[in-house]
Amino acid sequence: MLKFFLDRSHKEKEYSGPVTDELIRLVLNSGFSSSTAAYVLTWALFLMVRTVAPPSLLTGWLLAMTLIFLLRLAATRCYRKKAKDHGLIFYPCVNTYVGLVFLTGVLWGVGIFCFFQPGSMLEQMGLVFIAAGLTAGAIPLLSPLRKLYYWYICLPLLPLSYRLFEQGGTQYLVMGIIILFYILVLINSATIMQRSLVSALETRYANDALVAHLRQASEESESLNLELIAENDRRKATESELVLAR
Repeated sequence: MLKFFLDRSHKEKEYSGPVTDELIRLVLNSGFSSSTAAYVLTWALFLMVRTVAPPSLLTGWLLAMTLIFLLRLAATRCYRKKAKDHGLIFYPCVNTYVGLVFLTGVLWGVGIFCFFQPGSMLEQMGLVFIAAGLTAGAIPLLSPLRKLYYWYICLPLLPLSYRLFEQGGTQYLVMGIIILFYILVLINSATIMQRSLVSALETRYANDALVAHLRQASEESESLNLELIAENDRRKATESELVLAR
């Protein structure tokens, strides 16, 4: 699952492995906070549309989101035990978490599509604000894996835009266009942030390698100096012995 969302632009670079691991850590380290925030918004949506949405569908959606929330917490806890390891792309708990984030986006899309009720202006505006908060708040949390973030925002926002267009009228048309423009802004912001992160990480690992190389060179130089001093001492001792022998 995780391989599908990885950015291949730095794959051929020297430090692609460590950089990828660090990007994954940035996402997983915020697992508890991002999962909790998404679940709080789940309840906000539930309370907002409970009077207009079909009760059985709304309850089933809430239960599914609750299950995903608990599984995300469990996957994050599992990851914390191996956070410092390398090759995180192959860890089941990491792949599970990424899959659950994707599934969260899917269910948000289903919820927004199904709970957007014609004629319920207040509930419609509530859906718009909740979707905007969900997607904008996820930029610093999911942008290290930008492809995952693209899916996470498009899954709820595209159905929302479709629903707005479906209502007809100038106001809904303008709002639908604004949502599409908003998607482009989020994608651009996440792309810039991810590129900055990758650049900073590559620079850090290059500097670490340079420092290690300089340290090794310093140690080798010091060792060579000690050998030269020892050789000089031996030469002086030999000369002294020759002088005494005369």
